[in-house]
Amino acid sequence: MDNTADVQRQIARLSRQIARTLAKAEEYKKKVATTARALQVRCAKCEEFSPLFTWTFIQGRYYVEPTGCTGGDYWLNSEMNVCHLRCPACGYYNYLYLREVLVKFIKNTKVPLQELFDAKIVTEDRP
Repeated sequence: MDNTADVQRQIARLSRQIARTLAKAEEYKKKVATTARALQVRCAKCEEFSPLFTWTFIQGRYYVEPTGCTGGDYWLNSEMNVCHLRCPACGYYNYLYLREVLVKFIKNTKVPLQELFDAKIVTEDRP
């Protein structure tokens, strides 16, 4: 007894279910990003509240010189807790290490930084 046709129909049905589930997951990811971007963040200096997406995320990159005969040079991104957020109202640089709850929030959303912030600046320090 050949059940090839039945198996193919089941595979096709399951493939459609997978496609619908993945589409729904993408929809939820977009909702998470939209919701996270709307988070009101207060500036430590001017005390104004502004939505997260209006803040400028500033991350440093650091040059590491080559070591030995085989070690090449490379760049490292600074950890998020030593980055800054620049206030859209007054321009003050708010250090993220003073905002542990906000750092956890940003990490837990699992949304890429370029989707959370309209502006991201990377500064490079080379010796």
